[in-house]
Amino acid sequence: MSGGVSMGKFDYLPQVCEELGIEKLFHKIKQRPGKPFWFGKNDTQKLVFAFPGNPVSVFMCLHRYFIPWLEKSLEISGNSPQFAVLQNDIEVPFSLQYFVQVKLGTNEMGQLTAESVNTNGSGDFSHLADTNAFMELPLEKNTFKKGEVYRVWKYNN
Repeated sequence: MSGGVSMGKFDYLPQVCEELGIEKLFHKIKQRPGKPFWFGKNDTQKLVFAFPGNPVSVFMCLHRYFIPWLEKSLEISGNSPQFAVLQNDIEVPFSLQYFVQVKLGTNEMGQLTAESVNTNGSGDFSHLADTNAFMELPLEKNTFKKGEVYRVWKYNN
């Protein structure tokens, strides 16, 4: 599901899921975008993924959580983790796990590289057309330097 989980005036989804007997396993995670992500299961172990409503948040959560789960459930293999060398410094204001939009490339040594793109937040989906992956930056840091290596989640080839 998409939208209705952010705790705003019209975000009824957590309450509706509870009324339907869906057990909340977690709601809100320390990441950006996608912090309001809600996840639960019913009494027959059917899983419910409820993503925030902002387009980039939905897109990121889909690629980071839902698609890997679906591929594993369907026993689809071949998507091993990929890592890229950061091409520019990044400073983030809060201690959250960040998923930054990046343009992937290859350097002269054949290594996968990632250059971050500045956006206007999780409602600004126009940059998704110009980028091809999210770079997952760890929760415990606020400063990321050119040359460091982090995991990437590809979405455009």
